[in-house]
Amino acid sequence: MTFESTTVDDLYEIANRLGLDISTTDMDYYRTVVEESLSELERVQELEPPSLRPTQRQYRTEREGNRPDESENPHNAWITRCDVGADTSGALDGTTVGLKDSIALAGVEMTCGSRLLEGYVPESDATVVSRLLAAGARITGKCNMENFAFSASSDTSDFGAVTNPAAPARIAGGSSSGSAAAVAAGDVDVALGCDQGASVRVPASCCGIVGLDPTTGLVPYTGIFPMDPTIDSVGPMARTVHGVAEVLEVIAGVDGLDPRQGPAVQTADYTAAVADDIQDLEIGVLQEGFEGPDADDRVLETTRDALDTYERLGANTTPVSVPLHDDAVSVGFTIWAYGALKVFRNGGQGVHLDGWYDTDLMAAFAERRDTRTDGLSEEGKATLLAMEHLANRYGGATYGRAQNLRYRLRRELDDLFSTVDVLALPTMPVLPFEIEDDLADTERTSRTITLCRNTATSSLTNHPSISVPYGSVDGVPVGLLLIADHYDEQTLLATANALLETTTEAPHREPL
Repeated sequence: MTFESTTVDDLYEIANRLGLDISTTDMDYYRTVVEESLSELERVQELEPPSLRPTQRQYRTEREGNRPDESENPHNAWITRCDVGADTSGALDGTTVGLKDSIALAGVEMTCGSRLLEGYVPESDATVVSRLLAAGARITGKCNMENFAFSASSDTSDFGAVTNPAAPARIAGGSSSGSAAAVAAGDVDVALGCDQGASVRVPASCCGIVGLDPTTGLVPYTGIFPMDPTIDSVGPMARTVHGVAEVLEVIAGVDGLDPRQGPAVQTADYTAAVADDIQDLEIGVLQEGFEGPDADDRVLETTRDALDTYERLGANTTPVSVPLHDDAVSVGFTIWAYGALKVFRNGGQGVHLDGWYDTDLMAAFAERRDTRTDGLSEEGKATLLAMEHLANRYGGATYGRAQNLRYRLRRELDDLFSTVDVLALPTMPVLPFEIEDDLADTERTSRTITLCRNTATSSLTNHPSISVPYGSVDGVPVGLLLIADHYDEQTLLATANALLETTTEAPHREPL
């Protein structure tokens, strides 16, 4: 028998966890039915599933990875270095790409920044990997990341903190910390990050590069470690808007296996759109993005200078308001944290998804979860404890309420896009935090919420957004966040590029 038999003690423990009242006199009945149920499940283990995955290793090139030494990895941006390509040519010929270490690259270790998964080697490529290789790109490594993406900082990975090439005394941002640092340091042309609330755009802002979070579902998430399917997203990071657009054009589109993708998915010629004229573009300046008790006046002033630049370029700016923006972090935290609990409970994949399941990952994750209890960061453990308490006491009602608020927020943004083309606000209302090795864990955890304050809204509403660097404060990069309507990445890219082309003259602010 594949499945282990249950003992009476096992059943009592399970019943207690589920809140079930099981009497001693009925225990024989329950144990018999459980054993019969397990017997039925044996057949599932015996049947051969269909070969559905475009994610299987299409390009059977030799693959191996190695841990780089410190001299090869000065910013600790990499967990594994490799050189994987295919005997093909395409739009990305010669382009070097780094992958966040939650994206499966067959034959190369994937850790999600945690010792819990250390040693796990995927047998399949993520869909985005297959598409990159088909286009002629070379994948040169797996980028360091925050432990299971539980932080927007850059100091929770089990493989060491990532440092910021653009501002060495400050954090690199997260959770796609290594992806941003590798691009900023010039190690690769492009890197892929994943974003459920901040994790592409915050590190892009911290490191002074471009980071795109596409419309949720535009790029398939198949083969990537999830957080919550309603907000999971994967996007490119590069030093130029054109570099981001080139990669988006390759990786976007339906793969038939990702339940996040519906019939509304629309792709376009993104590289051509980069050069579009922004004359008479209507930019809504989201007022709540410039508010809050922690907002840094120097960051706000630099952002307003960017908006003045748009006016000089022929665009129009007008103030707009979305009051629920102020609460987006709370709503977003509820969704991704509760979703993370479900993923943690269900083998790193979650349930109720009508798509392809990576059963190899599910088995490996479940085994390691039970034997490597130290594989989560303190922040991750605390989050799961809070969500388990919430689930035990209140079921899924709080998660459901957060999802309903997400729907309300999406309607409010949709209404705005009937009058404006793009929304603008600071990517972060503060500068990247200074590195403090002796900072208390509680403060390290709580302060990162501020970093996500402006990025959470578009993640919740599934609108595309991009962080574009503009100016600096005392040499520390400042990012402008632009948000566009669903599947209107063309306008977003054109708007970002118009600003980036002016940044050689962008103001550099000294401390107030």
